[in-house]
Amino acid sequence: MRYRAEVFRMAAELLLFSQDQQAYSFNKRRLESYRDRAHHRQLLSFLEDISGLGPGAWENYREEYGYIVENTRGYDIPLWESSFRSPGQTLLDKNTLAVQECYAAWGLELRPELHQVCDHIGVEFAFCACLAGSGLREAEEYCGEFLSRHTVFLLRNIVETLDSLERADGERFKVTELFRAMTEFLSGIGVIEKESGIGVEIEAPSGERIASLRSYSDKFAALFFREAVKSLPFPERLIPSSGNNNCGSRCRFLARTRAGNILGFRFDSERTPFIKYCIRGHHYHETFLSHRRIRYPMKRIGERGEGKFRRISWEEAIDAITGEWKRIRDEYGPASRYVMPGSGAEGTANPENLAKRLLALDGGYLGHYNFYSTACTAIATPYVYGTNFTGSSSHFLGSSKLIILWGHNPKESGFGAYLTDDLVRAKKQGIPVVAVDPRHNETIKLLDGEWIPIRPGTDGALADAMAYVILSEKLEDREFMDRYCLGFDEAHLPPGTAAGESYESYLFGKQDGLEKTPEWAERIIGIPQALITGLARRYALSKPAALIAGYGMQRHSNGEQGVRALAMLSCLTGNVGVEGGGAVGTGHIPGFHIPSFPLPVNPCGVSIPSFLWTDAVSRGREMSARQDHIRGRDFLESPIKMILNLAGNTLINQHSDINATVEILRDTEKCEFIVVSDLFLTPSARFADILLPGTSFLESPNIARPWREGDYLLYCNPAVKPLFESRFEYDWLTEIAERLGLYDEFTEGHTRAEGWLESLYEECRNYEEELPPFAEFAKEGGYFYKQKTNFIAFREQREDFERNPFPTPSGKIEIFSKRLQDFHDPAIPALPRYIPGFEGPEDHLTAEYPFQLTGWHTKRRTHSIHDNNILMDRVESPAVYISPEDAEKLHIEDNALVEVWNSRGTIRIRAAVRDGIMKGVLAMSQGAWFTPAADGADIRGNINAITTLAPSPLAKGNPQHSNLVNIRGL
Repeated sequence: MRYRAEVFRMAAELLLFSQDQQAYSFNKRRLESYRDRAHHRQLLSFLEDISGLGPGAWENYREEYGYIVENTRGYDIPLWESSFRSPGQTLLDKNTLAVQECYAAWGLELRPELHQVCDHIGVEFAFCACLAGSGLREAEEYCGEFLSRHTVFLLRNIVETLDSLERADGERFKVTELFRAMTEFLSGIGVIEKESGIGVEIEAPSGERIASLRSYSDKFAALFFREAVKSLPFPERLIPSSGNNNCGSRCRFLARTRAGNILGFRFDSERTPFIKYCIRGHHYHETFLSHRRIRYPMKRIGERGEGKFRRISWEEAIDAITGEWKRIRDEYGPASRYVMPGSGAEGTANPENLAKRLLALDGGYLGHYNFYSTACTAIATPYVYGTNFTGSSSHFLGSSKLIILWGHNPKESGFGAYLTDDLVRAKKQGIPVVAVDPRHNETIKLLDGEWIPIRPGTDGALADAMAYVILSEKLEDREFMDRYCLGFDEAHLPPGTAAGESYESYLFGKQDGLEKTPEWAERIIGIPQALITGLARRYALSKPAALIAGYGMQRHSNGEQGVRALAMLSCLTGNVGVEGGGAVGTGHIPGFHIPSFPLPVNPCGVSIPSFLWTDAVSRGREMSARQDHIRGRDFLESPIKMILNLAGNTLINQHSDINATVEILRDTEKCEFIVVSDLFLTPSARFADILLPGTSFLESPNIARPWREGDYLLYCNPAVKPLFESRFEYDWLTEIAERLGLYDEFTEGHTRAEGWLESLYEECRNYEEELPPFAEFAKEGGYFYKQKTNFIAFREQREDFERNPFPTPSGKIEIFSKRLQDFHDPAIPALPRYIPGFEGPEDHLTAEYPFQLTGWHTKRRTHSIHDNNILMDRVESPAVYISPEDAEKLHIEDNALVEVWNSRGTIRIRAAVRDGIMKGVLAMSQGAWFTPAADGADIRGNINAITTLAPSPLAKGNPQHSNLVNIRGL
């Protein structure tokens, strides 16, 4: 058995520790001493081969070892038993627990400093080495049983996976021979795979057994295990926690754990009935605790974007980051450093803000304003109302007489904890619901409401035509308009404004000779004029009526004007500031005070629209306040030279025109240094110069706030310890702060993020006295306020206008905006007028690209999160949606392979032929991980392979729903 123990020990060391070439030579000599044994011939041949490699070949082998064993290239090589046994290929589940209990039966547990999961193939070999070398007959028998039920199964699956990879790549990997050699060895000693991996008999450990085992294994086992006599089975714990991704909602859940493994999630529907747990929440385990995780800090060794890395230590990573951090600051100035907007971890301790805090203390950084999701509405809405707090608590929908969901799909996107339920309740009350959307989305299907399909980007034209009908038939609330609005008619224009500049004059063609009739709109939007007229009448006559605009309709090349036009409808009908109505706009709702991480003032004082960061890389100093709407300077002082991309995928995947973005970032003379911290080798992570393994909310504490509307505050208790060498961003940022001489200023005495969370929470209690002490809050996984929010935007103005004017320069709702007029830009008119956007249905490019392609937020992903989860493909597989009429014309069948393309790129995926998509429109859910084939075509369905970098006029925002494309069957 000593012989077997030596072989198992050898395999364990080679698979768990990064070895130099001398280690292979040493192991070869050890194995040669067993000349009378025949089972190790293939292993000996492998060791001889590696020992004899020249310097260049050895480096090639080390690189190969890295991407097979250390995941330095994102290859899908599971080395854990649980990842093969579980449907979702997860770690730390019941299968991991079964192996862990085997170790515990012999008084052993894996050393935490090994940063490994206990059912890793190398750890299983280490355990078998301890058993086989102990000299105990009982241990030797147990070793054989363990190998049969666990290790042989795992080894067979690893070899099969590597065989498939070799066939796909057309080459053989030297490191594969190690696994094949161990397979031969186990077969040679008579180990036969048995059916179950969970059926090994577990007995309570005895002190005598453990002592005998450790008499052999003390020196060796100490590398892998520590003594831990525990009673079996391990007790089960329920850990209250919460998600904190940008998912459109937040959910409290109870993680069922045993010995650091998650056995499932329990959702407290009785305590929190308003939180509906979606399919994403039910599959948190499969998404975040996957064998595909980034395991160690890594440094780029190939071309940027190639996805080739080498494992390094945390100390090496911190040194490299600090060195470049200082060099770029000193050479180009602090404003050459940029933190990407990211939404992968949106708790109080947000990685983006943590990095900004340190940069601000170190001279500053280039900031950004607005965000991809809401850029157009967040910029346009304050020009109308003076604020983005234009929403109302959704429970007031029960007072509506009509609800119009305009480009809104909360059933899939979330949009707060309450909205979907309140819509369902309203529908049950008999309140009619209408959806204006290019897609027959899941929300309107749930509500069994009326669907009015519209061409993407033409929302302003429909709103104008509805306003025309309302005014023509004198259905407007004239009293409201006269009292509260500026610029509606000629009598209410600002002083000094030329005649004919009112909204009424625009609608009736006094400016351009073109009346905005339903007949005019029909040709643009694709909705019959009778339907337009009917919708306008219903909206005007239903008192009150709630028009709720989603964010999808403003992610267009003319998105700002669409927002302003819809706000005009709510004003025209007097639905602003009334229960059951709605002001339209960004729709923010003030809630309870939430703990916020303190950000020092940015000494640089300059910021760009978030969507224009690629411009700041490629044409830096050319960017101006006038042309690009940068703030704080007339021109940028430096292009972006360093990027920190933390817990986000916007660097590549979520940004427009991926192919153009790739070319910008590949050039290391433009942006010279990129740091990425993430869980997986995402399309963005592939462009890192230094790549760091981050933690998920299942592994690190945080405080989660509600999304948009919610009367609660949640705490993320870690359910498991961080996987591998993963670290929360605060931990390594403190090390950089120390090297910069800013440790005390950055931490303010908080060595760990938990200290900040407690401090900020207790500070929050000064504003919200109802909150319990932090210890109780954390123990319960959050707190639910006794009183619900009751907010109606602008109710105060309706009740007492003299004391509560609107927060605009005029004190009124500004239909005509002098501030917008001062831009002197035809694309930014003073009035909310319909301006055809680029790549819309009126663009001349329709001759070449006759289809409009729009995106939506799918139930299977939160932006790009969960796309790595193979179980979610069963919920919705990648596809482009096309109407039956268009499909028949192009001879495209359902599930057929098609290409969607334009001048920017090509997507090659399956077609989904469905009735619920407007003729002339294609739809593709956003967030799929960009996966280019050999010819550059994306084969996963990432809409950004063909979106544009051209921004919207005012917000300089994201126009990712304005795309002209063509489609063909293959």
